[in-house]
Order: sequence, then C-alpha cells, then structure tokens
Amino acid sequence: MTNRSLRVLPRGVCIEARATTSTLDSMESELCFNAFAGNSYEVRASVTGASSGLPTAVPDMHEMPELEGAQSGPFFISRMFVIDMTTREIVASTSP
Repeated sequence: MTNRSLRVLPRGVCIEARATTSTLDSMESELCFNAFAGNSYEVRASVTGASSGLPTAVPDMHEMPELEGAQSGPFFISRMFVIDMTTREIVASTSP
C-alpha cells in the first residue's frame, strides 16, 4: 500500500511494506502480527551507514533530513519492523 496509515480489524494481520533509503537501497517484506483493538502500529526501518555508524530506526527517511542529505552513505536497510505504539513493543520484524 502507499498509504501512510490504515485501519485493521483486531486479529492476525499481514501487511506488505517497502522502505527506500536516500541512496536508493530498498527492502520490501510482508510483516505479520496480531493487532489489538485500540492500539496503533508503525512500520519502521533500521538504516545503517549514518555518520555515527550505528543503526537508526526512522518511520520515514524524509523526517530525518540529516540522513537524507548526508555524504557518509551509502545507506542500507538492515531491518524493517512493526512497533505497537501503545505498548512500545516490536510485534513483527524482518531482515534482508
């Protein structure tokens, strides 16, 4: 989906997500988890290659312009995951 948000029924769900870095590395994966009524979920990506050399989890590369325009790339997606924003727990995760 190209939506930034969607509603799901409380049950087991699978969503297909794609993350792309500013240096055009990309990862596409299906993430499955149990959704609960009233909870909010975000898909995030861990990106390596930042100036610090440490992975950075960002919901959207455009929210971190210092990564988007940094010259220390290339950047690579090391993991995609779904976080339950109510409990702050990772409920699904995948690596390339």
